[in-house]
Amino acid sequence: MFERWRASIKGDASPIADELPWMTFGAIDFLDGYLQPGMRVFEYGSGGSTLFYLRHGASVVSVEHDAEWGDVVRGAATAELDLHVCPPTAGEGFQSNMA
Repeated sequence: MFERWRASIKGDASPIADELPWMTFGAIDFLDGYLQPGMRVFEYGSGGSTLFYLRHGASVVSVEHDAEWGDVVRGAATAELDLHVCPPTAGEGFQSNMA
C-alpha cells in the first residue's frame, strides 16, 4: 500500500490521469472486484471516480457544481457520461459572511 500511496502524491499524479476515486486503497480494491459491467452509479462530484466507474463498464450519472471541471471530466471520459452541472445557489434563509 505504501508504494501506491507514494505514487499518488507525486507531482504528475491527478484524479483524471490516475482514474481513481479519492478514497482509501482498500475501498478502491473492494470496488475493483465488485463492479460489474452494466451497473449504475450515481455520484455527487465528478473526477477520477467517474472515470474509474466508466472503465469498469458502469453507467454513471454525476452531478457537478463546477462547469469547467465538468468539461475536463467529459473530455477524459472514454464512455458515455450523464453529467449534470448544477452551480451552487444560496437557499432560503442562507446568509453569507463573505463580503
